[in-house]
Order: sequence, then structure tokens, then C-alpha cells
Amino acid sequence: MEKVNVSVATRTALAATAAQRWHATYCDYKGYGPGDAERKVEIGRQLDELGPAPDPADVDRIIGNDSWTGTMCEICHRNAGWVAVCRGDGGPDIEVCDRCIVMLYGVLKSSGPVE
Repeated sequence: MEKVNVSVATRTALAATAAQRWHATYCDYKGYGPGDAERKVEIGRQLDELGPAPDPADVDRIIGNDSWTGTMCEICHRNAGWVAVCRGDGGPDIEVCDRCIVMLYGVLKSSGPVE
């Protein structure tokens, strides 16, 4: 059986690492058109200015969307505010909200043991 890690992602925690993740993503970015690379550098600078515990809404405003702080459940597609993040060896992360975890548990429990 492969190793599985489970953690919790919140908008606040994602906002706190947004600047670091932004710089890691765009450190060698060359841009897709005039001014694009400079825009990414400016966004990184503004994220840095927010400090170590930024408000997620400020991160969203600077970036222009909530893709860096969003906690979207992959089952119900609700932006839940927090999700369980399941990471398996070699597979993609799966992000699931509390409502869907309860629903999945109920389905498994009602189906009986799996052999």
C-alpha cells in the first residue's frame, strides 16, 4: 500500500504561503507578452509587502482571483473555506470538504465491509 498523507488547507494558511509559492512559480518566468514578466514581479513584490500573515482577501485582490487561496472541494465544487488534502505517492492531490467526507463515510459505512 502506498503512503498517503492528509493535511488541512485553509484560506488563511494558503494566503500565508502565497508569496513564497508565487516566487517559486514565477522565479524564471519570461512572460507571454510585453510587460507580462514585469507584472508577475510586481505582484510578487506586493505579496511580499503583505507580511507573514496576510488577509486572504488582500492576496486575492493583488493576484486578481482566488486561485492561490481557494479551498475548492473536488467533489461538490464548493469553496468550503477549508479542505482535507490527501496526497498519495505519485498521484495528484485530492481536496475534499467536510460535507463530502461525511457523505463518503456514510456511503462506505452503509455498504458494509469490502472484501
